[in-house]
Amino acid sequence: MSLRAPAFDDLAGVPIVSEGSVEPEQLDVMGHMTVLEYLNVQTRATIAGCGAFGLDLEYPVRTGMGLFSIEHRARYLREVRLGTRFTCRMRLVDATETAVQTMTYLVDEDRGLLSSSLETVLLNVSLETRRVVRFAGDTVALLTKGLARDAEFAAWDSLASSALSSRMSHVS
Repeated sequence: MSLRAPAFDDLAGVPIVSEGSVEPEQLDVMGHMTVLEYLNVQTRATIAGCGAFGLDLEYPVRTGMGLFSIEHRARYLREVRLGTRFTCRMRLVDATETAVQTMTYLVDEDRGLLSSSLETVLLNVSLETRRVVRFAGDTVALLTKGLARDAEFAAWDSLASSALSSRMSHVS
């Protein structure tokens, strides 16, 4: 099976976790969204998407644990300009007993094109000891469901970094 980057129709099945349109303050001197804004928008979408697995902004308060970002890989495929309507869609790439790997896609809804992707590796860390710890059983169950839900996307996603994926096997 050969891998390929997702087409707009492929992304229809990936859950939308945020949406918006490009605002004037998000532009650089070239008239498109700045790199910092891409990262801001997609990082916020990743946080929102993790909520489906119990890893929302209340997770640290409930559990005394939090997700620490340890790696990102961003790809910029097409520009988005002032007024462009976009969605961010997030899926799980992998999960271990201590880490999560996600892929968030910024989709240009006006042109029906993938604009950018952000791959992230997050570690589960005790806020008391500042050490990596295992997810609780209920979180593992939610992550397992999420991986099953998102398994169909693995066949076409050549945007996932083999370097980040191989790193996942070393973080448990």
